[in-house]
Amino acid sequence: MAVVPFKLSKESALKIIRDTDTRHILPNRFAEDKWPHVVLRRQVIRCLDDGEMTGKPVPTELGHWEYQMERIDSGQEIYITVVLYQNEKQEWNVFVKEVSNGHY
Repeated sequence: MAVVPFKLSKESALKIIRDTDTRHILPNRFAEDKWPHVVLRRQVIRCLDDGEMTGKPVPTELGHWEYQMERIDSGQEIYITVVLYQNEKQEWNVFVKEVSNGHY
């Protein structure tokens, strides 16, 4: 069975990302040390809430869509890869795949 991807507009993808409860899409820990963990988690949440989508969405072999987002604030840079996919009920789900403080 072939997967036929459905391309979302940038605005639609941002709405899905921003409407999703971040407690369900963020890993429990990003770093071993407590200070980077707290700062990075807050930065990722802020990037999801009001970061910019950069580049074009990239479809995966499973029919999911990967988006790059970034947020730069007070000299701090955060870049994340967000994956949007539909579950068996055709509901959109969001997953943070990768977090970086440098360009991809």
